[in-house]
Amino acid sequence: MGVKFYSSFSDNSILISSTLESHAALQTAIRDPKFQVVRNPPRRSPVEAWQSHKWRIGERQAQGLTVRKISSFADYVEISQRDELDLKARMTLFDMTS
Repeated sequence: MGVKFYSSFSDNSILISSTLESHAALQTAIRDPKFQVVRNPPRRSPVEAWQSHKWRIGERQAQGLTVRKISSFADYVEISQRDELDLKARMTLFDMTS
């Protein structure tokens, strides 16, 4: 069990930060444009994950991206589904390389 933070950007990418140590092994870089998911390495606490998440937001804004507002349950569902698809792709890749 853990905490996830999501942010969506103007290029349709999403940033995900969490406290889920089980995702540490899935940090491989997948450059599939249909997913566009950037994952922060898991942090030990929600405070550390949030601080790291805010730092990465700033980094991406410095690259010219803007944060898109996540304002509805439908927005959350769409991001959550992309998160799950990305995790499945990473798990498949991890299984194939292990």
